[in-house]
Amino acid sequence: MKRIALVLAASVLGLGCGSSSNPPPPSGTLDMSWSFIRTKSDGSGTKVTYGCSKAGITSVLVSTAGGAATLSCTDPLGDGGAVALAPGTYDVTITAFRGSTALYRQTFTGVDIFLNQTTQISAPLPALSAPLEIDLAFVVGQITYTTCGGAGVTNLSINLVDYAGTSVYSNASISCTDPPGITFGVVNPVDLDQYTIRVIGTGPSFEYDSAVLPGCTSPVFNHFANDVAGFAWDVLVYDVTGGPFCP
Repeated sequence: MKRIALVLAASVLGLGCGSSSNPPPPSGTLDMSWSFIRTKSDGSGTKVTYGCSKAGITSVLVSTAGGAATLSCTDPLGDGGAVALAPGTYDVTITAFRGSTALYRQTFTGVDIFLNQTTQISAPLPALSAPLEIDLAFVVGQITYTTCGGAGVTNLSINLVDYAGTSVYSNASISCTDPPGITFGVVNPVDLDQYTIRVIGTGPSFEYDSAVLPGCTSPVFNHFANDVAGFAWDVLVYDVTGGPFCP
């Protein structure tokens, strides 16, 4: 057995004239080696594979008809864990969490468990996803413009970077149309995660950037649900015409 098994159902303590413990039910072991699959919003569906640390996963819930167990994402032998199950065939749903937020999930059907044997499975978990709307406003001194024309912006550059530091969406040539911003809808949703966003706006006479000196930091957002309509991200993009510019 590669890892210590965790029993999904607790043993029942027998009570009578004297205390005794019922023997544990007969079982086998399901040993899982999981990974986490990010799909980039690049129009090609490019896949990126992460381990527990890079994906920021803290716990994993393993659910079957025999019960459920929450495991640490990592163990001494790597990214994975094990559970004890009565012999039989199971559909196994594995959900990965960062804190209390579910970010990855997959169901593996027809997994056979045999008495006193270990069944090992590879468990790649795709990210959950949801629509995302990003709304932009352009700031010049004390004035905020919510239209491209008002701000003198004709082109946008947007870069979206996930928790692991991977750029999952990058487009340096987006025509600025009103209302300014970008929407990823139900046909092209964005994987759930924490993201850093960098927006640059340009026009014939103006330049804008969401990152400005001296800090040059970019806004960070949690995309953990449907972020549209009243829950859209609002990003301020500042006038940096003539510089200085952030790298």
